[in-house]
Amino acid sequence: MASNVHLSKKHLVLKPRQASLLDIFRVPFSKDLESKHFVKSLRVKQAILERKGIIFLSVFLQKIIQFNEKPLSLFGSTFEMLLNLLGNKNNFGVFLSSLLRG
Repeated sequence: MASNVHLSKKHLVLKPRQASLLDIFRVPFSKDLESKHFVKSLRVKQAILERKGIIFLSVFLQKIIQFNEKPLSLFGSTFEMLLNLLGNKNNFGVFLSSLLRG
């Protein structure tokens, strides 16, 4: 199957990287959600667009995760490295001696 083939002709795409915090906090009070530059919808029922609370919460949480992207990545890499070191108990002494030798 080709990568550019869409499985659904109805979709709602939220782009939190393109939204500012002010834009996000305006979502619950907006009358026309489709006019926002970070919301792309194609043949979506108006009832879905009226669920502004869910859309607000989704974009807000994605924005928080994106804001903490680098610290979370650093923490994940460090945690994974520590788990790998602890998992290699047989070679830990060899690792320490290699580390001290440079």
